[in-house]
Amino acid sequence: MRILIATSGSAESDLAVHLGGVIRQMIAGTLTLLTVIKNEADRPQAEAILVRAKTLLKSTPVEAQIRIGQTAEEIVREAVQSRHGLVIVGEQKQQGLAGRWLPPTAERVIAQMPCPVLIARGEIRPLRRVLVCESGRDPSLLNRLITHLTPLLQQVDELTALHVMSQIAAAPGVPGRVLVTDLTNRAMALVRYENGDVASWNPDGWPCPCGCPFPRLQRVHGRTSDFFTTPAGKRIHGEWFTHLFYGRTGVERFQVHQRSLTLVEVRTVGSATEADLAPLLGKMREALGEGVTVVWQRVDDIPLTRAGKHRFTLSDVPFLPGAP
Repeated sequence: MRILIATSGSAESDLAVHLGGVIRQMIAGTLTLLTVIKNEADRPQAEAILVRAKTLLKSTPVEAQIRIGQTAEEIVREAVQSRHGLVIVGEQKQQGLAGRWLPPTAERVIAQMPCPVLIARGEIRPLRRVLVCESGRDPSLLNRLITHLTPLLQQVDELTALHVMSQIAAAPGVPGRVLVTDLTNRAMALVRYENGDVASWNPDGWPCPCGCPFPRLQRVHGRTSDFFTTPAGKRIHGEWFTHLFYGRTGVERFQVHQRSLTLVEVRTVGSATEADLAPLLGKMREALGEGVTVVWQRVDDIPLTRAGKHRFTLSDVPFLPGAP
């Protein structure tokens, strides 16, 4: 394997050099040191950087290269033209205004590099345990590492693949929370914006005949706060509760509020008593199941939302994808 180590002579670059030496001791291959300068006048300084880097590698055989141009772009060109299988760079924080607007060199290298890139940071020691953070995309990161870095992975003692599910994706036709990511909107890009709706996406007719490559919604079921979740995992739409109040005398306004998985509060405005509403409250308790407490309270007023709307039903229990 051909390994390329980029160095600028900084402390962060020294870590990359040390890491390259450690890996070279683990597997057979050749090392190439590369430093990039802005113009020819900087060559003496570049040569000094390479001489010092060679001393860090001690007796390890190494080639040396100097390229002129932009750092990230020249690292990528050298790796591609010389067919390097692994690139090692140090992590250097950008300073000043440029650091706020321009991504670091390592990040720009990763974005353009066709082969694996290692970023050296912290204490450099032999690679014994490797953690692979999988995203679930195809081809998987683990498969790509096996393809490109088999000699290195064969030398480690432990290889762990980790996949973290930050969200549970709803299957086609199954209601789920709507999270919007829209990077094609030039006016305002959206990244995982949750609009509060519950919808299911259409398993058929994808892509849309209009040419849009994204899946289409099959149905909008309502708002996340419109659904009540029982301890057994059953979901009840808020409209079921509102139908119970149809034709009830003595009820001018009402609100059914699920405070938690085991507590539902019913508030009414009007002359109706708890005895008058007993049949209604009994149906709620039966539908919600064992372990759920339903309490009733008569109030003088039920506050409107900030938008001036009256919410007949409201749930504080998070909505999770699954069968209704």
